[in-house]
Amino acid sequence: DGQHDPCADGTQGRPARGVAIRLGFHQIKGMKQESAERLIAFREQHALLDLTELHHRADLSQAELRVLARADAFAQLGWNRREALWRIDGLWSGPLLRSLAPPSDATMLPKASAYENLQLDFLNLGLCLQKHPIELGRDWLNRHNVTSIIQLKQRPHGSRVSVAGLVTHRQRPQTASGVMFLGMEDETGITNIVVWPKVYERQRRLIRSEGLLLVRGTLQKDREAISVVARSFELLPLEGISAKSRDFR
Repeated sequence: DGQHDPCADGTQGRPARGVAIRLGFHQIKGMKQESAERLIAFREQHALLDLTELHHRADLSQAELRVLARADAFAQLGWNRREALWRIDGLWSGPLLRSLAPPSDATMLPKASAYENLQLDFLNLGLCLQKHPIELGRDWLNRHNVTSIIQLKQRPHGSRVSVAGLVTHRQRPQTASGVMFLGMEDETGITNIVVWPKVYERQRRLIRSEGLLLVRGTLQKDREAISVVARSFELLPLEGISAKSRDFR
């Protein structure tokens, strides 16, 4: 969590709180290296951000500015994605119109919901800069007795548990006799999911293709190592959010 703006590092705005994690322009999907280099050169000469200057003096096309807007790079200026895209579409193009200020208006655009922002973060950045998707569904999960990952530490070995999370990676080592291992995270932490071959064959499509899953299984503890041996998987639909895991076979 930290301060971000397109003249600093090309990602999303946050009020600074002492420590910042900065994401480079390469994280933005569709951002070309030459566009990033022109923006960096502009940043070194101009402290004040202005869309018209970015468009003309930094030689960034409207399409390139839209890429930044879709990644929420203008949040530091107080514009959400929709507002930034609206302003970009109102920029004058062409040499005869460069000296003219863009038309001003007071159009109020509806704000995206928290789920929509999550979808757009994953789509344009491959990660979420706001709330974790599981956190947004936590009230529903609590009502259905789904345990947060951090609470697994308090549950006894061998107990039946249900956990929900975002699949971070899938591994199926040749030395593991067909056993698959999933990494799963929620807003509280990360845990390992052990998938025996019979469970994998029964729910292969769901396990291999879905990014948000609810797992029912048995808690396994070995000193500090905690994992869940899966008995079954369910799709966890959260407004169509889609995220890719890191898969190794």
